[in-house]
Amino acid sequence: MLKYFIWDFDGTLVDTYPSMTLAFQRALKNEGINASKEEVLSLLKQSSKHALAYYNLEISFKKKWKAIEERVDKAMSQPFQGVIEVLKLIKKNGGKNYIVTHRDKTTYDYLEFHQMLNYFTDIITIEEANQRKPDTDLFDQLIVKNQIDPNQTLSIGDRVLDMIPSKALGLKTCLYNPKSFSHTIEVDYEIENYKTLKNILEKNFKE
Repeated sequence: MLKYFIWDFDGTLVDTYPSMTLAFQRALKNEGINASKEEVLSLLKQSSKHALAYYNLEISFKKKWKAIEERVDKAMSQPFQGVIEVLKLIKKNGGKNYIVTHRDKTTYDYLEFHQMLNYFTDIITIEEANQRKPDTDLFDQLIVKNQIDPNQTLSIGDRVLDMIPSKALGLKTCLYNPKSFSHTIEVDYEIENYKTLKNILEKNFKE
């Protein structure tokens, strides 16, 4: 039976892409670069590193971008439909929720804003990372710190780079793929909405 649930944050729990994209666009404009929302969003969904490289930006740009994002209204970024019900189901049945994210401590700001923080046992952010995903470092830290059994763990994320380290560590994998993007990685579950995951977990907790 699955008891431990490791979530990605951006694009998995909360749709932060609207605020991230807007802030990135504004930061680009400050550098004299005009880019469409669609272009920026496509790049960010691959990775922030990919977006920086595409526009030939220095790593210092990221601080400027994040400073702008902190001023963007957090109401622009809403939890995905049905995800809070899944978090409640897990907690009600004695399971534990965790977050492993490339986002910094602003993760807590979003969770508090949406009254979601109490659903999580522990959160590992990018400040604690030695290596970024798809390296296993962030997951390793969480698993060791919380004595998590990989055989009873499901990792939920919206990108392949969430699935790669999860599979390497022997975790069950769930790809949240609402737009049905094409990929070649094999996962245990692939869902387009959280109603599907809720149904899966209801059966899991009855075992």
